[in-house]
Amino acid sequence: MKKRVLTVELGKYEVNIPYLEFEGEQDGPHIFLSGGMHGDEVNGIASINYLREWFLKDDIEKVLAGRITMLPVLNPSGFAHMQRQVYEDNNDLNRSFGVDEPKTFAEQIAYDLTHKILKECEFGIDFHDSGSRKAFVPHSRMHKGEKSGCTRELAQLFGTDIIIERQGHEGMMAVALHRQFDMPVLTVEMGGAQRIFPEYLKVSKHGVRNFLRAKKMLSGSIMLPDKQYFLEDRYGVIIKAPAMVSFSVNLGDFVHVSQKIGEIYYPLTQEHEDIVATSCGYILAQWMESQIPEGESIYDILATENCHPDGSSEERAALLQRLDISKIEM
Repeated sequence: MKKRVLTVELGKYEVNIPYLEFEGEQDGPHIFLSGGMHGDEVNGIASINYLREWFLKDDIEKVLAGRITMLPVLNPSGFAHMQRQVYEDNNDLNRSFGVDEPKTFAEQIAYDLTHKILKECEFGIDFHDSGSRKAFVPHSRMHKGEKSGCTRELAQLFGTDIIIERQGHEGMMAVALHRQFDMPVLTVEMGGAQRIFPEYLKVSKHGVRNFLRAKKMLSGSIMLPDKQYFLEDRYGVIIKAPAMVSFSVNLGDFVHVSQKIGEIYYPLTQEHEDIVATSCGYILAQWMESQIPEGESIYDILATENCHPDGSSEERAALLQRLDISKIEM
């Protein structure tokens, strides 16, 4: 393993971005693994560290065919100040890629990452979580219209139970790298609320191992769950006023339609209200703090049963056919 640093400068601003290189003894593909795009998303950073420890413990370079670049914290100043955006200019790093002539510091970081490190790779996995107050169950994401170059099969290959397809936005790393270099980038989401979910870190190892085996960078079998669900976007149950909230179920639990899953207390009006599941399914996302402001989503349900009612609070997931590994184009 080699430790390296990318120094990014623009005007009065300067930041050092650490990264690691694992070089196999055999020739093979070059991929990257990244976290910390948003400074308040700690599970991506923790996932990269967990993978680093695995690589070192197993002395992976002796059995690896190819090269792995690991970037634990793409946004060091955002992480240092516990905020989503790049601290120096308050811009979202994941809306700053694909700019040929950078004008903001976030664009300069994105430009240097792209042209000094990432463009040399042929594939990437970018780890995220839900940010400061909410948390997700692990799922892989692809962008509509193949904007990230990631097919549904590649998203399935990571091995999460859930795959979500969302609209890609200009400036996203996954969108820009695919457009500029025809490079697929898979986005993986897990956890949130600025707390590490140790059980989810194992998911990151399982998924990366699947990809390394599929790309013949490591030997071994690919392991996939018996059932994987596909969801086009996700919808949440929105809080109507500032409130206190408590749940009697946990992230990832299965709930039944009309089941009481928590309580809401509105202190400004002295009202109390039960949180009732409006569908059968799994808790896909959940507010993790006791206090919640108006307009935020309390929870999302991955509806998997036929008891899904009409409405937009949840979306029914489609059960995918089992992935045929032999047909995946890597």
